[in-house]
Amino acid sequence: MSGIFGIYHHEGRPVDPAIPARLSDSLGALGRDGYSQAASSGVSFGHLLMDRTPCGRTPCRALFGESGDVLFTGDLRLDNRGDLAAQLEIGIDDREQISDSALVLRAYRRWGVECSRHLLGDFAFAIWDQPERRLLLVRDHFGVRPLFYAKVGSSFYFASTMRGLLDLPDVPPDLDETMLGRYLIYASCSAGPTPYRVIHSLVPSHTLVIQADGAPRTDSYWKPDLGRRVHYKDERDYVDRYRELLSEAVATRIDPGSRTGVMVSGGLDSSAITALAASRDTATRFVGVGHVTELDSPAADRDERKYLEALADSLPNLEMRYTTASGVSPLASVEQVFESLRLPVQWAMNYVLKALYQEAREADCDVLLTGNGGDEAASFCGPRHLACLLGSLQLGHFVREYAAERKKLGLSNLRLWRHLALAQLPRKVWHSLSHQRHGYLGVSNSCIREDFARDIDLRTMLNASLFWDVTAYQPPSTRTILQAYVMGLVDEGVDNHNWVTEAADYNLSLRFPLSDVRLVEYCLAVPSDQHRRAGVGRRLIRRATEHLLPDRVRLRTEKMEFGPDFLLRAKLNLDRIRQGLERQRTTVGLGRYVDYACLEQAVDRIERTTLGDPFPSYDGRAVLLPAYYLGRFLELLREKAEASH
Repeated sequence: MSGIFGIYHHEGRPVDPAIPARLSDSLGALGRDGYSQAASSGVSFGHLLMDRTPCGRTPCRALFGESGDVLFTGDLRLDNRGDLAAQLEIGIDDREQISDSALVLRAYRRWGVECSRHLLGDFAFAIWDQPERRLLLVRDHFGVRPLFYAKVGSSFYFASTMRGLLDLPDVPPDLDETMLGRYLIYASCSAGPTPYRVIHSLVPSHTLVIQADGAPRTDSYWKPDLGRRVHYKDERDYVDRYRELLSEAVATRIDPGSRTGVMVSGGLDSSAITALAASRDTATRFVGVGHVTELDSPAADRDERKYLEALADSLPNLEMRYTTASGVSPLASVEQVFESLRLPVQWAMNYVLKALYQEAREADCDVLLTGNGGDEAASFCGPRHLACLLGSLQLGHFVREYAAERKKLGLSNLRLWRHLALAQLPRKVWHSLSHQRHGYLGVSNSCIREDFARDIDLRTMLNASLFWDVTAYQPPSTRTILQAYVMGLVDEGVDNHNWVTEAADYNLSLRFPLSDVRLVEYCLAVPSDQHRRAGVGRRLIRRATEHLLPDRVRLRTEKMEFGPDFLLRAKLNLDRIRQGLERQRTTVGLGRYVDYACLEQAVDRIERTTLGDPFPSYDGRAVLLPAYYLGRFLELLREKAEASH
């Protein structure tokens, strides 16, 4: 990930040189390999380079168009360079050398603001068109590359991180309490609004245009085609095409000359990516980094070691490295996350992520692949497969699947039909029942104060959220679970860009093969029984990796569970968490947002929970630590404000 930024004064006044200098300093960790700047009347762009460009190709820069009337800066990696170059009639001899930036500029010359419809890959870029007096911002389909912006008076600022914008004197750090409430429910911050009132994240698959009137306007350039269908006569053709697309998604994210690693969990997605990366070039050694529990830990028998070892034994050119994050607390990364993202910790197991990044960096990796995103987009049909079949009146398929699912889940007919009946309810009825059962918000896993939630009208926001419906296991009955997941990801965003930014702190370029648009579109278009049949899910990726993955990995049905390891760490730190929450009640008024009685109940449940319980870390991850992380975030904001004065 490279860093980009820009300043645009609508009335055309010159840009104060101190502002680009300050932004460059703030984003400096992203630009270890070079800095470039381009400016025009009332506009200034900057680019801080993390160079992962294949040998022989020109790196991306902040640059002028050939005629000097267009400015460009971008953080991008294109997947469809060949097709794009052909459409733009670029000669064969020039295609390998031309930079991604120059390709995008040529695309803009050809198609204007519609150029984003012709691009595939991970990208966030900006173009200033001097003759048209038009500023264009674009973000990739799934929001892998971050792009934040703020409009203050007649000035418009954008940057790869919120930290860069917040370091500007014109950008106030005033908080949006609605987004703090959303954080306490999701433990994440989505695309669009951020916790800061004037800062927004450009929504994935969207453009932002500012023209003569100075008002930003956003528009979607891509939505998944939910009506597209792929049908083959031969079952094997589905698998062959999936394998072809997945292999291409992996190959396009490996840069020749870079040392590539993979974050491996032992699950299907990351293991498949590892095997495809290693098998495409058996002469090159690839690095796998995986998290395991210490051998003498009570949770050691429930970690991923046996799957990681089986994978390593099957791939001679895989160098498998393990990290235990020994002695690291779930509270350890709070300050580091704040410094990098200016956000609360988004994931309670962030300490695992940091340990994996550190291990990859010590192995001299430049590029790091991850299987993250597979569940939501490319390999998972979801837990409400039967409900979708029944709701879409695929009755023959439903009858065949019913017996297999009932046997696998071990449910009685009465209980299974109860689940099916609930899943067919209209959204409004479902929400009404949830509110009757769980109160104002209709959820049982939150410590948020009800009066605060009412003050910010949080229920309206949740009820309008498609992604919330999916996570609450209530998909629209006429769509597959997969379609609902993907639409939620596109409309509301995910936190992949935060992972990318944190990886850049370790000088790593993090990449997501399972967020490849062509792969996702294919997965949406195939019949649902290609994803799940006879009670077995993830069928496509299982069949596509036959003879590639060891059966111990390929045929596993349980998901990776950090819970036991997390529970042990949480128990060791309960006193620190209690003390921190009590301090935060006084220092930053955390009691306005969270119910302390609920937090005490969560602490008591964690103390009583054992490793053998079904969800041994649920209270800590979903209730207790989000409250602590929010309180510490507010404290750090306050400390920073006091230091600046």
